[in-house]
Amino acid sequence: MNNTLPTLIASVAVAAVLLTVPLHGARAELTGRVDLESLGVAFTVPEQWQGQRAEGMVVLGGQREPGLILLFQHAHEGLEDIRREASGGIVDEGVALRPVGPLEPIGADALGGRFSGTFSGFAAEVYVVARLNPHGEGVTVMAMTDPENYSARYEALAREIAASLTFREVQHSPLVDQARGLLTHTRLTFLESYSSGSGGGYSARRSIDLCPDMRFQQQGSAQLAVDVGGAFGSAQGRGEGTGQWSVIPGQGASTLLELRHDSGVVQHYVVHFEDGRTYLDGERYFRIGANDPNGNGPRCR
Repeated sequence: MNNTLPTLIASVAVAAVLLTVPLHGARAELTGRVDLESLGVAFTVPEQWQGQRAEGMVVLGGQREPGLILLFQHAHEGLEDIRREASGGIVDEGVALRPVGPLEPIGADALGGRFSGTFSGFAAEVYVVARLNPHGEGVTVMAMTDPENYSARYEALAREIAASLTFREVQHSPLVDQARGLLTHTRLTFLESYSSGSGGGYSARRSIDLCPDMRFQQQGSAQLAVDVGGAFGSAQGRGEGTGQWSVIPGQGASTLLELRHDSGVVQHYVVHFEDGRTYLDGERYFRIGANDPNGNGPRCR
């Protein structure tokens, strides 16, 4: 299941604690029946568990039981695809889990199995259920704790949540369709520069190529120059990424550009258009079409 687990940087500290101790006194945002309307997914949180939405996932902690439950989407199209990728384990930043035996069928649309290894640097035992979605991306449920506290209870928790999942086709608003039409086969470019007037300054450039096959390429560069008392110094950096892009409904009437990197990182930008201009998270991006006469359009296959 490589690259199906979102980056857990924001959850590492919480996860390390929840693996070994119950969750006490936390503010519960998600309990009972939870409906993630923008994803077309609903599920039931087990009793005595509660959670919150994090970047690209739902994180649940037990009020009386140690451990952690994660729910996140996967793009597998069939059970054999899940089985094949699971054989290589679950490997991501801070996560190294290997299967303990083969996966077993759970109904007609899911597979489950036990994994063992490390999570956020801590020893962990995990039961994973990956379920398919007839309308789009499926959902993976991971119930885990440290080896000392692991029991069949965590398999039961993962199976309980997976069985409670319901899926429906997401009805996109006209704004989502409009944004997708305006962004498809374009390059979005952000430019920023600053000059101190004494030889120092800062410049940055970011571009996102949004291709018709729903693949994207992202590139960025930044350069800093400093001139202090006749001493001159400079630094520069570059970044890039590739993956799948989509336009999805956001909170309220907002529309989001979603970038799912091949590395597992998920980025969201609030996108809106005003007077022919394009803005991501309030920053102006130049939108360049495929037929740009200067050859500055998107690089798509």
